[in-house]
Amino acid sequence: MVVVGKTYLASWYCNSPFLPEWIVDLLETGWTNNCIGVDWIKYFDKYSRPYTIGGKRLLVLDGYKSHHLAEFENYYKENNIVTLYMPSYSSYLLQPLDVGCFSVLKQLYSKEIEKLIRNHIHYITKPDFFLAFYVAFWAIFRLENV
Repeated sequence: MVVVGKTYLASWYCNSPFLPEWIVDLLETGWTNNCIGVDWIKYFDKYSRPYTIGGKRLLVLDGYKSHHLAEFENYYKENNIVTLYMPSYSSYLLQPLDVGCFSVLKQLYSKEIEKLIRNHIHYITKPDFFLAFYVAFWAIFRLENV
C-alpha cells in the first residue's frame, strides 16, 4: 500500500490490525514510483510463490512505466512470473478485477467509514483508514473469492 506522507507513525503498528507481512511505503505524492515498483514485484513473488501450482504465475499489469524498468523485467523473468500488459490507458475499460474484487472492496470500505461517521468521527486519520481498509479487505480478499 502506498500512503501519502513523509514519516511512519507508531499508531499505524501498535494495536493495529496490520499483518506482519503487510508493507506500507510512504511518498509525498501518494503515488507509486520506480523504486516501489521493484519492491512490489519482490513482495508479489515472495507471497504468491507458495500458492503456485506448476512453475509459473500470471501477473496482469497496466502500462505504468515502473513495470518496464530493466530491473523489474529481469526479476519477473528470472522468477517465472509471466506478465500480461493491458494496453496503455485501457485499464479503466478492462478493469479485470473491478467487478469481483475492487468494486466490492470500495463498497465495504464505504460501509466501514459510514460506521465511523455514525459515531461522530468526521475526520478520518490514517489509523482509521487502515482499520476500515483492513476489515473491508479481509471481507472480500479471501481465497474462495480470489
